[in-house]
Amino acid sequence: MSAAADRLAASRAAIAAALRGPGDGRGPSGSTREDPAHGSPAQDGDDQQEGVAAWLRRRWEDHPAHLLVEIASPLAQRWVARHPLTFVGFAACVGAGLVLWRPWRLVSATGLLLAVLRSSRLPGLALMLLRSRSPRAARASPVHPPSPHPPRRSPP
Repeated sequence: MSAAADRLAASRAAIAAALRGPGDGRGPSGSTREDPAHGSPAQDGDDQQEGVAAWLRRRWEDHPAHLLVEIASPLAQRWVARHPLTFVGFAACVGAGLVLWRPWRLVSATGLLLAVLRSSRLPGLALMLLRSRSPRAARASPVHPPSPHPPRRSPP
């Protein structure tokens, strides 16, 4: 292999190892499979899928709803084990309700955009950018905004 191909392989292995996280139990290359140059075909696609799956697992463990699911799962499993047909009927009703009511159509794209604009710092950023682009505003406004506190005077 050429030097560029070696660097590419090392870079891919480092990215896969970073996606998997620490304590994976794999070697420094991040793979338990043999190198394809030595006769056994490596499955890079599987390594990438495992890395993405590990990343998704870590994201889910940090999600606020994870605790709720952890608490509710044993209760739901016991109830489903006792009443499987009731569960299937309930799931069918929920699915039919979603199809009929289409809750995703209740929220318009404009409403979502306005909610994002109101809740974030985006308007302030947009105003700042507009002011910096305007030649008249650049001449009229000082470089640093005035302080709300009066300047301190040293005692004589």
